[in-house]
Amino acid sequence: MLCSICQSIDFYAANCPPYPESGGAKHQPTSQALALSANNGCELCGLIWSKVPNNKRPSELSIQGGVILCNLWNWYDGPVEEYRGSATIIFRDEHSQWSVILCISAEEGSELAVANIISGRIAQPSANSQACFDLLAEWVNNCLSSHISSCPHDATASLPTRVLDVGTDVDSKQVRLLETKGLEGVWVALSHCWGRTARYVTETKTLQQRTNGIALSELPKTFLDAVIITQRLGFRYLWIDSLCILQDSNQDWLVESRQMQDYYSKSVLTIASDLASGDHESFLDNERSPIIPLKIPFAARDGTSSSHVYISNEVKTQGPDSAQTPLSVRGWTLQEDVLSPRTLHYTSTELVFECQRSRFAETDVTPQGYTDSDAMSSIKRFFLKPESGFQDPLVLKYPHFTKYYQPLQRWYRLFEVYCTRLLTFESDRLAAIAGLAKEIQRQTTLSYKAGIWLENIHHGLLWAVNGRGERPDKYRAPSWSWAALNMNFYWGISTNPDFQLYMQSLWSSDTNDGGVAEILGCDVQTVNGDPFGEVISGQLRLRGFVMPLNEWRGTTSPCINTFWRPVAYHQCPVYREGTSAPGGFRRPTAADQLVLDFDVTPEEVEDSDTDEGDDSDVVADEESNEDEVEVALSKYPSNIILLQHQVMMEVN
Repeated sequence: MLCSICQSIDFYAANCPPYPESGGAKHQPTSQALALSANNGCELCGLIWSKVPNNKRPSELSIQGGVILCNLWNWYDGPVEEYRGSATIIFRDEHSQWSVILCISAEEGSELAVANIISGRIAQPSANSQACFDLLAEWVNNCLSSHISSCPHDATASLPTRVLDVGTDVDSKQVRLLETKGLEGVWVALSHCWGRTARYVTETKTLQQRTNGIALSELPKTFLDAVIITQRLGFRYLWIDSLCILQDSNQDWLVESRQMQDYYSKSVLTIASDLASGDHESFLDNERSPIIPLKIPFAARDGTSSSHVYISNEVKTQGPDSAQTPLSVRGWTLQEDVLSPRTLHYTSTELVFECQRSRFAETDVTPQGYTDSDAMSSIKRFFLKPESGFQDPLVLKYPHFTKYYQPLQRWYRLFEVYCTRLLTFESDRLAAIAGLAKEIQRQTTLSYKAGIWLENIHHGLLWAVNGRGERPDKYRAPSWSWAALNMNFYWGISTNPDFQLYMQSLWSSDTNDGGVAEILGCDVQTVNGDPFGEVISGQLRLRGFVMPLNEWRGTTSPCINTFWRPVAYHQCPVYREGTSAPGGFRRPTAADQLVLDFDVTPEEVEDSDTDEGDDSDVVADEESNEDEVEVALSKYPSNIILLQHQVMMEVN
């Protein structure tokens, strides 16, 4: 049941921003009237009233209150590819005491939809409907034809080493694994969670069987869904990592893992099975979360037609990257999403298609183009081509930054996302982000050393752990690399403009004024000589300033609560025992400069001095007045140094 006011909402008057406060269509005369209508059974008034916070509801004895206004609202303001109507409606007290945001959609073909006043629409009951497949085809074809500069696609690229040939007959009952041998073509990739149950994979012993043919009834539900989507969109080849890489061959893994960047970045589309926690689950036939909207009558202004709009309390997220799904918490899937020029997400309520230019949602009639303000907020845009016209705001603010700044900013931002994700095998720490590193190197030509960029090493060494770090049982990386530990990490200063200005001076200067550590050498050995491959060993040699260890009597690192300014003015609290306040700190003098920080205890240093003949001994005299002291550290890990005297170090 609807009250007379809800049956006659003027949606044309509501088609304006919610501010200034006087704008919008009038709804109920007061909050009390809204509450009364809700109590009398009006479903829309009841929905609105149920969303008003209790502390904002007027007293039953109060007779004061502002007029209730409603406004159609576009979540995404700013310049976009094309005008986009509203998919939300706001009901609010005219004195801004409270506001309620609801979803709104219009019947396709209605006056409000055709005029693009309301862009929202009702999602299909099932993602496996013909309407959804038609919509997917429209999205993909629109991107391929209209986003040539920002979302390029090479139809003549070489296929991956192996692909699943789904054929051209949608009624076929089988597919087969194809060894491509340099064949060119177009393929779709699948991003999925393997799950903990029995896995359907290809091994050396099953390779011939897979190439002969695979019955569709044999495939796990996730794979079957991907096959159906690939066929319905008119593509022939599908790449699935667990089927197309020999899972029992280390050699095949080494070769194929080096190609994953291309497999995703050159695919025509990546299907993301967001909701499936394992390959045994279907995401195409997944039961969608029920959204039962209220049906509100609407009469055209000319009186020639009438239709309905639909209002519900289900407010969509702005994209799949803002939701926690089984896929979004996995480490490997980050680079799969970022590197793919087009990704199709199957969420709990609707389909979402993202390319590097736009985001399309099933419940939106028109696409949402990215604005300049949110150009960098979506991970999908991190490798947007320069000719797209979008720029990082900091690049615009500091135009003298080198070409290194923007890609490295993206690297550190992505890394912070990556470190919150899970890996089944901690040994994949470097491998699962190697594709992103390759793209950074392609854009910058920087040198990649066990997860650190050599030319940016003064910043790259400033990682820290969230909690207590644990070393893996098997060697994975040198101690100065974040990859050496099983833990979450962060670079807390990555977006500080002052630090970036200082780094710019380092990159553009041929001389070192002594304020930062000098890189004497860095040698990282990897399997097959691939800088992005498995690390065998690594050594870093620096020369910089040190603080005498007799200033430090604690058992933890002397460098605590560091914050960044240009290095010449850097301050670092240092632990000192014997102060009036246990655990007190002192700030160093202006001569103290942060370059590196020992990660060993005084006891370990003393023990190492007694091991005669050990090449890893620390050769340092704390009483020495020499300006330069040599320190060779290979046995003890180090990160970042706060120092007063010149020291040369070797860190493994």
